[in-house]
Amino acid sequence: RVILLDLDLRRPSLHRIWRTSRMPGMSDYLVGPADIHIHHDERTKVDFVSAGNEPPESQRLLASKRLGDLILKWRETYDYVLLDTPPLLVADSLVISKYSDLVLFVVRPRHCRRTHLKLASHTLDRMGTVRGLLINGVATRRGGYYHYYRGTYYGSKTSETQEN
Repeated sequence: RVILLDLDLRRPSLHRIWRTSRMPGMSDYLVGPADIHIHHDERTKVDFVSAGNEPPESQRLLASKRLGDLILKWRETYDYVLLDTPPLLVADSLVISKYSDLVLFVVRPRHCRRTHLKLASHTLDRMGTVRGLLINGVATRRGGYYHYYRGTYYGSKTSETQEN
């Protein structure tokens, strides 16, 4: 069993990906007496919680005992508790990292500056919880040796690269 939490409270995205409402969500639960609303995707069998309303002090909410207790509770129920965080250069992600057993570093080529990548890498080295790198949004080129599975033969040109 897997649960995915959208903890990017300032610029959430999971509600768009899963095509559901942003509210109620994590911030609503952390701010006050609101119940937590768990969505379930039947196709993937994944439970998830959207971010909720944008709070004025997201860092304070994410450092709360209430979030820590909730994650501990879900560790007993779920095999995996995945925390979707803001980019590492946002302080919120460092606050959230204390709840993590491991960190996967997600990078999108041509969208992440090299200087930011070096700074993030240095920060992650000090954290000691990084266990992997995920490269996201890689565009593949058609044609050439490794694209036989797309219907071309080794080294042959595809319709996109053929000359007239």
